[in-house]
Amino acid sequence: MNYNAWCQRNNISLISVLQESFEDADEKRSTVLLIRDTDGFFKILKEVYDYKKNLSNYVNEDEIYEYLSGHPSFSHYYGVVDVDGHKFIKTSFTYGQQLSDYCNPNNLLHPDDALLVLSDISCKLNILLLSKILYLDLKPENIIISSTKAYLIDLGLSQFLTDSKQRGIISHPRYVAPETVASNEVSEKSVVFQLGILAQEIFSGKHPFDLNPDEPRTMDWEKSIHRHFPALKNKPVISNEFISRMLELDPDKRPTLSSCRYFSDKYSKSQYFPYIRRKGIESSRNDSILFPARMGIPHIGHIDYMSRILDLGYKLIISIQRAYTITDRDPIPKWLVMKMVARSLINLGYSEKDFQFFLTPFYRTDQELKIHFAMMPVKKIVATASDNSSIHELFSSPLIKQEHVFCKLHDDRFVPKSWGEMLRNAVKNNDYALFRNYAANGVEEILSFEELRSEYGIPSIEFVPGIVKAVVDDQISTRVSKYSTPEESLVKRINELSNGCKIIDPYSRHSVLELNGKEMKLSYERIEFDGENEMIHYKLIN
Repeated sequence: MNYNAWCQRNNISLISVLQESFEDADEKRSTVLLIRDTDGFFKILKEVYDYKKNLSNYVNEDEIYEYLSGHPSFSHYYGVVDVDGHKFIKTSFTYGQQLSDYCNPNNLLHPDDALLVLSDISCKLNILLLSKILYLDLKPENIIISSTKAYLIDLGLSQFLTDSKQRGIISHPRYVAPETVASNEVSEKSVVFQLGILAQEIFSGKHPFDLNPDEPRTMDWEKSIHRHFPALKNKPVISNEFISRMLELDPDKRPTLSSCRYFSDKYSKSQYFPYIRRKGIESSRNDSILFPARMGIPHIGHIDYMSRILDLGYKLIISIQRAYTITDRDPIPKWLVMKMVARSLINLGYSEKDFQFFLTPFYRTDQELKIHFAMMPVKKIVATASDNSSIHELFSSPLIKQEHVFCKLHDDRFVPKSWGEMLRNAVKNNDYALFRNYAANGVEEILSFEELRSEYGIPSIEFVPGIVKAVVDDQISTRVSKYSTPEESLVKRINELSNGCKIIDPYSRHSVLELNGKEMKLSYERIEFDGENEMIHYKLIN
């Protein structure tokens, strides 16, 4: 199929092909496309495999989604579309990271975090069971973790529950129950068995049924058959009594799905999931999204917005507006705001290669600002992410609003909120609890709450139309370029004088430099204004 041609004919943007169709005697995979639809929302197009050709009692994935349509715990279903004679379902895109990244002994979740994830998964499995649906393809690759939820994706092997025991097919040999291998039987207890394998793998990084447990994890179909099918003949020794019961070889001895609330009873309650390290989807293109924002103190809305764009496979060009103004609205120097944003994204697992910053000066006219953006030394920018109407007027490129990535049909956090104003008031009123509810996770790695409070006492200046300079140790000074940070400008000047300086870590509280083979730190000290000009002072420390 020519996906690009079909998308072009239907005014749809093809972002990437996430999976190509594949079929042999054992394994079947559908084509999966990531698109931007005509309404601006990012969605998934997945080819529907027709199980009814060989299994008359089966239902196909579109029927399951139709039955669940509108349920907030699962991807929103937009119906079926015909792609050059092939049936595809259209669903909302699920943002986050695959759980499989944390089924490795060297990269395990904290036990409390693992319980939190398992609790949410077991809750969703019970929701499906109450709807008389068996989710029969439970594996880490089909679970996406966001900052607040665990999502089950790929309902292709799910079936309506008809009686206590019914016929099924092998989902994946790594996560199949012994009764399914022996006689193609599936039931609620088969789901419990899969959940038990998942739980043991999350906690230990080791599969409980594996003839070669010291070999790297594999999802290869043939290798999995040889490694796991023989092991299903004997129950493994599991230290956790409840998980051990879930892995009983006899289905009748396993607990019910509803009793798997055990996981819910064990974890400590919290509003959000832990900041689980993740990485964005690898894009086949080197496309970037411009993210212009005037941030006083970065809040969780900013970071969620950015992280979703990164999860789509784009790189981010983050332009922090009015970078050299100090006002009551945003008294925090923007080069420190930049570090707060960077730390927040790095804490989520993104790489410094995923984003780039520009500190954008204040311009008196929109035309000057348009010229500034047009001259930015960056590669292809394909869209601009902003809900600010004044920003929209500056660009002819496509826009990505918050609602386009925070689908209002299953996540209300896209609704515009005055979180910036809430943060400012929290700092001014010394309300640390409110501050922690809204501040981005990396803010206090750069400035403490008390340091933020002290910044609000500094006299403000609305804009700086003159020269901005950076100076270190009151000795070396340089003019700050429009397209570099004060620290980058200083390092360039130091290299002109001694040719032995580079930035190792630009996003720590005090940037780490290598100066003539010695590690030093560049510490921001203060700002001084002289009429229309601004001087940013730094100090080199060991």
